[in-house]
Order: sequence, then structure tokens, then C-alpha cells
Amino acid sequence: MASITAAHVTDDGSIYLAGNSSPMFNTLASPKIVRPDPALLAEGGDSRNRGRAPAWGPVTHRGLTLAGNVYVARLTPDGKTIQWAWVFEGYREAPDRLWVADNGDVTFSSRGVQRISRNGTQHTQVFDRAASNTAGLLAVHPTDGSFLWGGDRNTNTGREPWRQPYMVWYDNQGQSRASLWGWDPKRVGTDQYRLVSDSSPRNAAFTAQGDLLISGWSDGGNSVFNRQPLELDKEAPGNASNFSTWGMKNANSLGWLMVIDAKSLEVTRRSQFVTYIPETFASARDRGAPNFVSIEALRLLDNDHIGFTGRAATGLIQTPHAFYKHPDDGRKSGGEYAAVYSADMKNLLFSSYLPGYQTTAIGYAPRGMVIVGRTVGHDNAPLPTTNQPTPTPTINALQSELAGGQDAHIILLAE
Repeated sequence: MASITAAHVTDDGSIYLAGNSSPMFNTLASPKIVRPDPALLAEGGDSRNRGRAPAWGPVTHRGLTLAGNVYVARLTPDGKTIQWAWVFEGYREAPDRLWVADNGDVTFSSRGVQRISRNGTQHTQVFDRAASNTAGLLAVHPTDGSFLWGGDRNTNTGREPWRQPYMVWYDNQGQSRASLWGWDPKRVGTDQYRLVSDSSPRNAAFTAQGDLLISGWSDGGNSVFNRQPLELDKEAPGNASNFSTWGMKNANSLGWLMVIDAKSLEVTRRSQFVTYIPETFASARDRGAPNFVSIEALRLLDNDHIGFTGRAATGLIQTPHAFYKHPDDGRKSGGEYAAVYSADMKNLLFSSYLPGYQTTAIGYAPRGMVIVGRTVGHDNAPLPTTNQPTPTPTINALQSELAGGQDAHIILLAE
């Protein structure tokens, strides 16, 4: 009848849910319904999709025809009663996150940026651009309803293809306030700059002061993230954490964190996040070199600490209380990880691989962070001392042993 792809619980216990739904959901939830323009449901009717299968309406999956509906609902704190629900027929794109403002309005991305009032009586399409694999809704301000939309776009510097980062800050009516990293690619590609590492902002949050916390990706250290977002000739502050990309052997994925002042739109602090191949690694050529890491989810925690998760190749810098022990016989390691930075990005408070883990969501917890995912129970790399795989951590667990092929898993990191 319905799936759950996003959830949010407010301080008063109200539960917001979103996902895909079947027509049967409509009979039980009595939702308000939004329907797309009929022209969009015809093959090629969407001018952005001309000549291909329709991007709206029912979808066929493994021989079954599914409605392609998206719902958003608000439940009572006990979860027993649906207070209101909206169904967006044929929208297909279920939200992966819900942003609930201080006034209770909920904002989400599905065929653009949508907003529903706290009491469920009003729906507004704030922005009509659909998310893609390379760009989408990054953050919503909890007070004024403004939002950040961005990612990267395919451009050309005149010398090479370049995935250019961009981010636009829109007000709560979808009008542009500011555009970041939006320079002419040909200018960036000149000998004067050559900051042509493919780059992209991937996640964002608004701090308590209203500033912008951004996590990003690049395929090398030669990125425009080294400059102020509005001034290509002005360098951003130095790397607070002292991570360095010098010695990189090939183009590689790197993580970036930065805080941008809301008034000046200048970076006030930033850090790269890099792994380093151990000196015990089998390939002598690669020892000590920066290695792959990505930041895939971001949350602002108490005391402005920065929590994030992602994937890392061999050589994640781990803190002493990590869940994993690096092999010391030259073998590769890698997989999902979780980390927490101090507010000034100078101290790595926690960092560890998550053996056997696949993260699906992270969230704020008082004086900590919650990581939700699924596990196969252990990784596939045996420890040199025991010749046994590293187990997924369980501490004070309700279920301490794997009971199926994949089990749900929750980690609470506490200060």
C-alpha cells in the first residue's frame, strides 16, 4: 500500500512520513490529491523528455504496473492516526528527506520543491525544477523557508570537460538570492587559474547562526573550492584540519567541508577529508598517497559539531575508539565510515569504518548522532591476528547476533 522513504519527528512528537503509495492508500488515508498536467502523462509530452517514455505517471517494474504516486503524511505522536495526507499522483520521485520548519511546514523534493502547511490544508510548489543524479535540494532554512539547490553541471573549459559546482540560495518563494561558484568555465580553465578538478556540493545544513555548512566532492585537490565562492581571485581560508592532497597518484575522490557566512557568502573555515594509504601497503609506489573518500550524508550536531558518513578506500584515519583494526599485512581495506569533526574543524572527534555496513540515513541525537543502516554482520577482510572478519559493532544491543541475510542496524554515537 505504501513505502517509507523519509521520516521526521518533531519536538512535540508529531511524525511526518513520505514515500510511494498505491491507490489503496487513497481509500484509507483520504488524502488531498495533486495531479500533473495531463500533457505530461502522454509519451513525449514533457518537452524535457521529448521522444522518450513519459517521465510521469504509472511505471512498470518487473512486469507490474505501479501507480507511481508519492505521498506525504502527518501522524499523531502515537502513530495511530493520520492527521492529514497528500498524494502526488504520478510524481514517481519519493522524497529521501523531509525538512520541517519551526512553524511546522514541511518542505521536500519531488518534481521540484514542494511545501505543505503544518495543518495540511495548503500545498505550494515553490520551485519547479526536478532533481537529477547531479543536483537537487540540499537544505531548507528552519525559520525563513529559504533553501539551497545545487550540485554540478557538465561544462567545458575549452581544454577539457569540467563538472562545474554550483549552488543557488533561493528565498521561500523560489526567487534567487545568490549563486555560488558560477564563473565562466573558460575563465576557470585559463593558465591563470586551472582549478579544473571536477567538483560538486553534495550536502548542506544551516547552522544555528544561519550560516551555510556544506560538504562537497572533487576528483582532485585542484578545485575551485580553494577559492571564495563569489571571488575566483580570492583564496579561501587554509585547511583547518591539515589534511593534504599532495602526493596523489591519480585523480581521486576527496571530501570537503566548509562553512560559508550567510551575509558575506565567504568561506570562514574549511577542511578537506582525505584517506592515506598505509606504509604497510603491498604496493610500495602507493604508500602514503592520498586515497579515495566521499561524504554522502551530513548532520549538524550539538555544539556545532559536524557529523558525516560516506565511503572510504584503504587508509581511513581512525580515532582510537574505532570499530575496525587496519590490516598490517599490506591488504586493502575500505567501506562505509562515520566521522565527527569539532566545530572549528581542527579536531577529528571520531572516525571509524563501519564493517559490513550500508548506511541508509543519519540523524541528530542529543549530544550525539544516530546512524541507521543494514548489515551482513561483518566485513569480508579477515584480521591478520585472528583470521576472522571484523564484526559489525553491537554494544548493549537488543539483538547482538545476525538473524538474517541482512539485518537492520542502528548506532548511537554519544559524546
